[in-house]
Amino acid sequence: MKDFTSGQYIKQGSYRSFQPEKIDRKWVVENMELLTLLSQADREIGRLDMFSEYVPNINLFVGRHVLKEATKSSKIEGTRTNMEEALLDKEDNRRRSEMIGKRSKTIFRH
Repeated sequence: MKDFTSGQYIKQGSYRSFQPEKIDRKWVVENMELLTLLSQADREIGRLDMFSEYVPNINLFVGRHVLKEATKSSKIEGTRTNMEEALLDKEDNRRRSEMIGKRSKTIFRH
């Protein structure tokens, strides 16, 4: 793994593109800490797979976790989106934005 290169840039006319290396080869991992982490991750994936057998609608379950993660990352980015806002469809969001805009104009006029 020490000698691995992810790819190379290739000149193609007036621009360069990245050509990734093929990864269908045997990996040799000699770092015991990395092997331990990979082993732990493998066990956790197995536990998650076992848990998914008991969830009646796995797509709904995963979708809610994706939604939760999206609202957390929006806070990191400085925007304020909560779960309810993220579930609104585009039309609801447009109406909500218009109402907030009207309220701000009213507040700034006075």
